[in-house]
Amino acid sequence: MTRFASAVGFSGYPALRERLQSITLGARSAGPAEEVRGNELQAAVDAEIENLENLRRDFADADRFIEVGRRLAASTPLTVLGLRISVSLAEYFAYAARRVHPDVRLVTLGGSVAYDALLQSREAGGSWVLAFSMPRHAQETLTAVRVARSAGLKVALITDLALGPLADEADVAFATGTGSRLVFDSYAAPGVMCAALLQAMTDADPERTQARLDEYEHVADEHHFFLRD
Repeated sequence: MTRFASAVGFSGYPALRERLQSITLGARSAGPAEEVRGNELQAAVDAEIENLENLRRDFADADRFIEVGRRLAASTPLTVLGLRISVSLAEYFAYAARRVHPDVRLVTLGGSVAYDALLQSREAGGSWVLAFSMPRHAQETLTAVRVARSAGLKVALITDLALGPLADEADVAFATGTGSRLVFDSYAAPGVMCAALLQAMTDADPERTQARLDEYEHVADEHHFFLRD
C-alpha cells in the first residue's frame, strides 16, 4: 500500500488514508457538488493546501532532510539542475543559495551543455547535485542525472513521485505533491521544500552564512540594489 500511495502522488500510506477518509466523510455530509467544491480556482487552492499538509507531516521526521542540507552546503561547487518546466524552481533555489554558498552552478540546459557543466563541477571538487524534476518529467533530466552519477557526483532529487526511474537513479529523493487542478501545475509544496532545504544549508554552517549575508548586504547597500522602504 505504501508503494501504491507513493505511485499515485501521496507522501505515504497515512496521507492516502486521510484523503480517502475525507472523501468518504464529505460524501456523507455534502450538498450539491459545486457548493462543496467552490469555483475552479478555489479547488486549486484547496488541493495545494492538502499538498502542504502532507508536507508538514513529512517534516515531522526531518533528520534525513537536514542531513542532505548539510551535504549540499559542504559541496563546493554545488550544482543545481532544473530543465524545462523545472527551471523556475532551480533558479529560485540557486539564486538564494548563492547568498550563503561560495560556488553555486546552475544548469538549465540539457544535452551536452549539461554534461559539460556536471563534469566540470566534479573536476572542480563538487560532490553533490540538487536536481528538480516536475511533471512532465524530461528524458534529458534522467540522462543528466545518470551522467552526474557516472562522474562520481551524488544526486539529491526534488520531485513529485517517490517511485520511478528518476527516483531510482537519485541517491536521495524527496517527493511532494504539485497542484494539478489548473492547466499548468502549481508548486506550493515544492517551493516550501526549497526554502526548507535552504534553511538546512544555512544552519549547517552558521558562521559562513552570516559572513556571506553581511557581505551581500554591504554590497547591496553600496550599489543600491533595492528600493528603500
